[in-house]
Amino acid sequence: MDHHDNPKSLKAKSEPKIALKTAFLAKFTDPNQPTSSTPHDPSNQHQKVAILDKRYPRVLLTDHQVSILQDKLVEALETAPRGDESYKFEGTEFSEGVLWIRCANETTKNWLKDTVTLLGNPWADSQLSAVDHKNVPRRYTVRLILQDSDDEANVRARLVRQNSELNLPDWFLVERSLQDEQQILVYSVDEDTLRALERNSNKMYYKLGTVGIKVVDFDYGQSDFLKHVK
Repeated sequence: MDHHDNPKSLKAKSEPKIALKTAFLAKFTDPNQPTSSTPHDPSNQHQKVAILDKRYPRVLLTDHQVSILQDKLVEALETAPRGDESYKFEGTEFSEGVLWIRCANETTKNWLKDTVTLLGNPWADSQLSAVDHKNVPRRYTVRLILQDSDDEANVRARLVRQNSELNLPDWFLVERSLQDEQQILVYSVDEDTLRALERNSNKMYYKLGTVGIKVVDFDYGQSDFLKHVK
């Protein structure tokens, strides 16, 4: 029996997304520069920095770790010596295990990357890295619809057992929506997974049948902020 992809039959009740603290922006965003909620300036594309674990995507930053990281950056910024050009930021976004920070100038970007290196180990087993946006491994967004309301962890366990070639332990759950006995699962996956799905005709084995899976976004991330990153 096949599980057909019919998103119009569902009225999604999305689970809440992680909320990001705003202390970093509140203290150090340039009031004359746009924030992450304002239109993006494409001329400043190269000033975006991604802070992530060096083992990404196998190890993702958590909301708690990002909170610690922001506190450390604020502390470093408050004690940084003033030079000819002050440090300015245009916005932050936490998505899929990566903290994105948009810098207003090259000086700020270089300070941020150097400071992350000097932070050492803000928590046990931390391996932080700050890199230009273009150096972050690209991710893709895929969606599947199941005639099954079981917990996502149980669904994933079944998918792992029957689809070992798809590297499912590294899939990042972006959103889960439920209605009656159906659910929509939206995941972020790596490029190797995307190619494997193409070889499998964009289907996965599940229980006694198959389920179709669709690529719904070739851009990294979900928000307007992140759609301008790649």
